[in-house]
Parts: sequence; structure tokens; C-alpha cells
Amino acid sequence: MGGIFRIVKQYGIDPRLVIWIQKNTGHDLQTFSGLAMIKCLDSRKRNFFAVKKIEDVRLPFWLVIKEDDFSLIGEMTRLKQLSLHDAEIDDYSFLTRCRYLNTLDL
Repeated sequence: MGGIFRIVKQYGIDPRLVIWIQKNTGHDLQTFSGLAMIKCLDSRKRNFFAVKKIEDVRLPFWLVIKEDDFSLIGEMTRLKQLSLHDAEIDDYSFLTRCRYLNTLDL
């Protein structure tokens, strides 16, 4: 009764970050490597085709909702512009991995 088990790490993500990614990219995040493709993240971006509620987003199996967890921004390694408003973040250490960041608006 042998089987192949694939252990996949799950990552926490704040629901606001899920919506911001969707509004900025125009689609739901599907792959972990997709984070590295994001070059601009603006929490105020308007996208009328984007979902408005977290319940309407289809999360991949490797993402779990975790309030106040913005650490996945650190996986956006090609991020050039980051604008975060209306979010109280206690720990910005994830920004050290965003080496191309040239505009930061908090």
C-alpha cells in the first residue's frame, strides 16, 4: 500500500495582500514563483474587474489566510514599487529580500 506523498509547505497571507495582488496583477496568485514576477504592488490600485472580497478569491492549496501576515511580499524579489496604505505592519524585515525596490510609500 505504498504511495507517493508530496509534502508542500503552506504559507500564510493576509487577506488584504491577496486582494492587492489580484488588483495589481489582474488575476489570482496560482504559483509560488508567480510572486517573483510582481514588479509593482499598490494597495490603493483600482481594478474594477478584480474581486472585492476574499471569499471570491480562489486560493491555491499552498496559501492559507493568516491575518497580518505580509511576509510573502519578501518573495516578490523583482518588486520595484511598493505602496502600502491602511495597513499596520509591525515587522518590515521581509523588505530586505526585495533588492530591486526603488520606490517605497508607506
